[in-house]
Amino acid sequence: MLIKNKKKGQAAMEFLMTYGWAILVVLGLVCSAHQIFSEGGMQIQINNGLGNDIAVKEVSFTSDTGAIGCKYTATSTGDTVPAGVSKTFKMAASGNCSKAKLNVYKGARIKGSLNIRYLDMQTQFEHNQPGSLLTDVEEGSLPAETAAASAAPEDTTGGTPPADTSGESAPSEEPVAP
Repeated sequence: MLIKNKKKGQAAMEFLMTYGWAILVVLGLVCSAHQIFSEGGMQIQINNGLGNDIAVKEVSFTSDTGAIGCKYTATSTGDTVPAGVSKTFKMAASGNCSKAKLNVYKGARIKGSLNIRYLDMQTQFEHNQPGSLLTDVEEGSLPAETAAASAAPEDTTGGTPPADTSGESAPSEEPVAP
C-alpha cells in the first residue's frame, strides 16, 4: 500500500514540474490594488507580469447591477507599462463613476467585471484581459491632483518618476542586471 501512494505522489510531482511553468505564465496582468471612493471615482493598480512592454488602451469596471461604470481611456497610442512595472490608472468621478451614480456609502461591498484592453508592444497584437473585482467602498475621493482628468497613470515602480504629461518625452531608464 505504501508503494502505491508513493507512485501517486511521484506522478503529481512530475505533473507540477512539467506544467507548473505554464500556470505561472497565465498570471500576466495582475490588479494588485484597487479603490472605489464614496465621493465617486476609482483607481486600479496594474502590475505587468507578461514579460513584454504593453500599452494600456482602456481600463473599465462595470458593477454586476450595471449601475456603476468607471472607465479610463488612454490616448490613441496607449499608456506604456514596461514589463515588471506597476502603474495606477485613475478614473475621475464623472458620468457613471460619479457620486450620484455610485449611490454607495463607506464600507458597502461592490462586485463587478473589470476589463483591461492593451497592446503587446512586441507582437503589436491587441488583447482584452477580463476579470472580476470585489471591493469595499472607501471614504473620500480621488486625490485632488488627478481627479480633474484621467490623463496620465501614476508609475509605482518606487524609483521612477511619474509620467510627464506636458507632451514632451523623457528618456527611459533601463533596468540594470546585478
